[in-house]
Amino acid sequence: MTGFDIEQTLLKYGDIIHLQRPASKYVKATAEQRASQFMPFDALTGYSDAIDEVDRVTDEAPDFDENSLQYQEINEKIAILKNIIDQTPEVTLRIFRPDREKAGGEYLNVTGHLRRIDETNRIFSFTDTKDIRFESVVKITIGRC
Repeated sequence: MTGFDIEQTLLKYGDIIHLQRPASKYVKATAEQRASQFMPFDALTGYSDAIDEVDRVTDEAPDFDENSLQYQEINEKIAILKNIIDQTPEVTLRIFRPDREKAGGEYLNVTGHLRRIDETNRIFSFTDTKDIRFESVVKITIGRC
C-alpha cells in the first residue's frame, strides 16, 4: 500500500518529532528583499541605453535657402520686430536644435519678450537672458500664438 503510514513515521522520527524547529541566526529577509534576488539585470552594461538611442526618433533639419518663401517670411518678421523692438514685443520663435548624438534634431518653441536683435552676430536676445541664433529659427510669430 502506498501513502502515509503513521506507525512507520513515528518509528523513524519519534525521537525528534516533538522538538522545536531551531531558530536561524540570520535575520529573516522581507518579501521585497527575497524578490529582488530574482529581478532581471542588465548583463551587458549600457546595451539597453544603446538600443534606446537607436530607437529615438529625430526630426530632419530644415532645408530652405535665401530664395525660399520661408526665408523671406522670416526676414519680413525681423524687419517688423526691428521697428517695434523698443516695446519689447512678445515673440515665439520656432527653432531647430540639432541632436548631439545622431543626425537630425528637434523643433522647439521659444517664447519671450524680445530685448534686442543683434544683426552683426545674428542673435535674438530675450529679456530673460535667452539668446537664439538666426540660423536656428524656422518661424517667427509676433504676439501670443
